[in-house]
Amino acid sequence: MNESEIRELLILHLSAKHSDEPHLAFIKEIFIDNFKCRADLVMANGSALAFEIKSELDSLNRLPNQLECLASHFDEVIVVCAEKHLSNTLGMVDDGIGVWCIGADSNFRVAKKAKKQKPSKEQWLSHLPVVELKGFLRENFLPRSGDRETLVGMALTRPLQVIRQYVIEYFKRREERISAIKEKRRLAIVDRPQKSNDELLREYLSTINMSRHIKAIPRQIRRH
Repeated sequence: MNESEIRELLILHLSAKHSDEPHLAFIKEIFIDNFKCRADLVMANGSALAFEIKSELDSLNRLPNQLECLASHFDEVIVVCAEKHLSNTLGMVDDGIGVWCIGADSNFRVAKKAKKQKPSKEQWLSHLPVVELKGFLRENFLPRSGDRETLVGMALTRPLQVIRQYVIEYFKRREERISAIKEKRRLAIVDRPQKSNDELLREYLSTINMSRHIKAIPRQIRRH
């Protein structure tokens, strides 16, 4: 199985495991810390969990740096790896990183439990685009003018838990907004009138006829 296939199985597994949670959201391939690293999957419910997937086709060369980045930005981080990588992965991860193994039967097994990480205020705020930073400041009755650095400085005056909760809710809204945009585009394509072959042929012939009336401009040779 490749990364994409494992991710889809992981979403199904997590959805079933957390079926009693109505506000569960999954975000695929989200970049972190100004594109320094990428989470293969993020699950947002009452917490924000990041999953790093290593299929049989993947290398573990960048895993330590990836996990260091993810661990500083999420509540929990879990590596989901193919069986061939399990031993090496367990030897590479820090104490707080979880490790799950996916077998040939497509079932997941917990090889090592994850522990809670402690991202700082700055690291939580790094997830927010400027428009969301302003939304956070608006909710907290704070000034919302200036560049990103200024906005972050104002946001840092609020408690850590307030910032963390807003970011988790943003993750949920983000996925809902993306899904709504995709659905709107899909419906637009479905509702678009389909042209017949005759209409397409007439348009093509019309384009050819128009091109015949376009006069070429002689190239001017510059003399020195």
